[in-house]
Amino acid sequence: MASDKVEAPAPLDVATLPPGQLARRRRIIDVATRLLESTDYEQVQMRVVADRADVALGTLYRYFVSKEQLYAAVLLEWSASYAIDNSGPDDTAADRIRRRLHRALKAFERRPQFYKVQAMLQTTTDPRAELLFAEFSARNHDTLVRDLRPLTGADADDRVMILNATLSSVLTSYAYRRLPMAEALRIINRAVDLVVGDIGVE
Repeated sequence: MASDKVEAPAPLDVATLPPGQLARRRRIIDVATRLLESTDYEQVQMRVVADRADVALGTLYRYFVSKEQLYAAVLLEWSASYAIDNSGPDDTAADRIRRRLHRALKAFERRPQFYKVQAMLQTTTDPRAELLFAEFSARNHDTLVRDLRPLTGADADDRVMILNATLSSVLTSYAYRRLPMAEALRIINRAVDLVVGDIGVE
């Protein structure tokens, strides 16, 4: 079976793309997102992404030089709604964090392949994928730190690290069918009580 990989010029700089090329990049990401909703990451072929996005394979590789980079971009785009703050004026830090982590669990419940991609990208050696995944991780970290207000600094960072480790653990168990969602939610609730319960209303 022939490889999908083709020789291509250096990838495009997203910050300098004109509207037409930004729209093409968005179309590629949308197609890759839809494919991941119905196909294991390992089975997704860049040639299929190109065909369904109506671009040449060489053009696809100008935007994303590897499948890892493409799916790091998919995760980053997909996480944009995660950063929306739906908190009310009387919510405690625990209220905000619990709501945020429940949303993450439910999002991955609908799309377990996305979590498997996230786990894979934690060990990527593709520098472009690393940069996008670092942005994805920083966005999620900063969102949780904001939810911990009025706590700031190292104390907030440490608590977010503990919460993210718990979330990662339960998502791994859920994704590989070792933990039902109800139990994952129970563990997250317990972690929030233990790690955030002493922070009051801002």
